[in-house]
Amino acid sequence: MSRTSSRSDKPKRSQPPRRSDDSFQVTIESMAQGGQALAMYKGQPVFVAYAIPGERVEVRLTRQAQGHAFAEGLRLLDASADRVLPRCPHFGPKRCWACQWQHIAYPAQLLLKFDLLVDALSRYGGFDDELLEGALRPVLPAPRQWAYSHSATLHPLEDGRLGFRRMAGGLEAIDACPLMIDLWNDAYMELDIALPDLRALSLTVDSHEQTSLTLHLGSEDLPELSTDLPFSINALTPDHEPLNLVGDSASLWQLGQDEVRITAGCFLRPNPTQVEALRSALLGLAALGSTERVLELYCGSGTLTQALAPHCATLVAVDSYPPAINDADYNLHYLQHQPHVRLIESACADFLDANRDAFDLVVADVPPSGLDERTLRALLTLQAPRLILIGSQLVNLARDLARLSQGGYALLCVQPIDPAPQTYYLDVLALLGRTTA
Repeated sequence: MSRTSSRSDKPKRSQPPRRSDDSFQVTIESMAQGGQALAMYKGQPVFVAYAIPGERVEVRLTRQAQGHAFAEGLRLLDASADRVLPRCPHFGPKRCWACQWQHIAYPAQLLLKFDLLVDALSRYGGFDDELLEGALRPVLPAPRQWAYSHSATLHPLEDGRLGFRRMAGGLEAIDACPLMIDLWNDAYMELDIALPDLRALSLTVDSHEQTSLTLHLGSEDLPELSTDLPFSINALTPDHEPLNLVGDSASLWQLGQDEVRITAGCFLRPNPTQVEALRSALLGLAALGSTERVLELYCGSGTLTQALAPHCATLVAVDSYPPAINDADYNLHYLQHQPHVRLIESACADFLDANRDAFDLVVADVPPSGLDERTLRALLTLQAPRLILIGSQLVNLARDLARLSQGGYALLCVQPIDPAPQTYYLDVLALLGRTTA
C-alpha cells in the first residue's frame, strides 16, 4: 500500500528515554493517531506536537509513559516544505488544541489524514496492503479550509471568560476562532455569561443565521436568565435532557434541497457542506434499488435517514435518544417520506436482539467509542448482505471492521471525507459485503 509516510517496524528492546532538562534531536517519521507527530529515540516512540513528517527537531522530554514518551519542541532544525504560518494567535505549544494542524499546508493535511486511516486499518484492523489498495478512495477535501464551522462548545474559565481545551490540560480563552464562520465569531464577541453551575456552552449559528446557546449544566437547577440578545437559549441537564429557556428549542439546517431540524442536545456535524458530501457518498456506496429494505442504526435526528428514505422500499431507523427521534419524525414528515419509514426509540442492541426482520442493507453512524459488544454480535447474527459503517474515531472503527471481517464480511470500499480542515479529524464510510452464510 503506497503511503506518504510510514511507521517504523516494531522497535527493539532498549532503555526508554527519561525525562531530563537535556535536549536531543529527532527526525519526525509520521503523524500519530490523535494529531501529534511521531519520532523514534533510543528505540522508543516519542510524540511531538506541532511537527511534520520529515522535519528534524530539537526536543525535550516532558512525560514518560509505558513504552513511549512525550516531548516538546525547542527548535526547528530542518523544516518541511509543507510548513505554513498559522493564522490563529491562540495556536501553538501550550495553547489551544481545538485544531492541531494549522502549521501544515492543506494538500499535505489530506495526505496525512489518509496515512492515519491506512495506519488504523492496517495496525488495528489487520487489513493488508493489497486489500486496502483496492478498497481505499482518496480523501474528499473540504471546499473551505477556514470559516467553515457553524457550531462549537466552549468551557468557562475561573475569570468568567470562555475558551477551548489545551492539549496539556486547562483552557485557552479565545478572542475569535478562524475555523468558525464570521457570524459565529460576531455572536461570540457579544457573550457575557456568568453562571455558577455552567459546565460548558455550545454556540451555534444555523443555516438561517439564527443564533442559539445550549448551556451544559451541572445540576437540575435551572438558571434565571434575562437577555437583550436575539439568541435562543436552551439548557442540558446532567442526564442530557434539553430544556427550552428562551426562543426556539431547535436550529434549522439547509442540506442541499432538504431542511433538517436539530433540537438542542442532538448531534449534527458542524460543517454543513461536508454533511452534504457525506450524504452523497452514503447514497453512492448504498446504490439502492427501489425494492430494498434498509436498517439505520444510531439515526439521531434523521440527517441520513432523510437522504436514504426516497431510495428504498422500507427504512427502519433506530436511536435511543427521544429528542433525536422526535426530530427525525419532523424531518421525515417535512419531506412526506413517512409512510414506508419506521422510527424506533430503542437502544440499537435491544432492537437487534428483538428483531425478526431481514434487511438488504444496514447503515450505522457509530458513536466515537465504536460498536458495543452486544450490537456487534447482533449485527453478525442478522447477516445482512451489506453493511455501511460511518465513523470518526479511526482506531475504534478499524477494530469494528476487523470484528465484522472475522465474522464473514469483506471490506469492499472505504471513503474518507475531511469534515474539519486544520485538524486531524476524518469521517469515514466503510462498505462491507457478506461473504459467508
